[in-house]
Amino acid sequence: MLEFNIQPQAGGWFTFPENVGYERYQPLDYPSKILEGRDVCYIEVCGCEISFSYEMHGIHVVFESDIITEEKAFAIVTSISHRLANITGQPTVVYES
Repeated sequence: MLEFNIQPQAGGWFTFPENVGYERYQPLDYPSKILEGRDVCYIEVCGCEISFSYEMHGIHVVFESDIITEEKAFAIVTSISHRLANITGQPTVVYES
């Protein structure tokens, strides 16, 4: 299982517009779909389920299976962080957990 944190570069919390839902977590560069009916947000990318939780230090991203390489997972998370930056206007940084 691979885990990452996406944080605002300046620290603090992400500030999301009210009209943006779980699509905020879909990567810009990879096809994905939101998996409905779960307690937390899950998406599927490249055949792998990814969960998201809003933590004190940003957004915790967990790849729920080992079918994806660390390099590919990092590329997906980086793409998600770019989307978050586009939506919020806040530059982001990615950390591996």
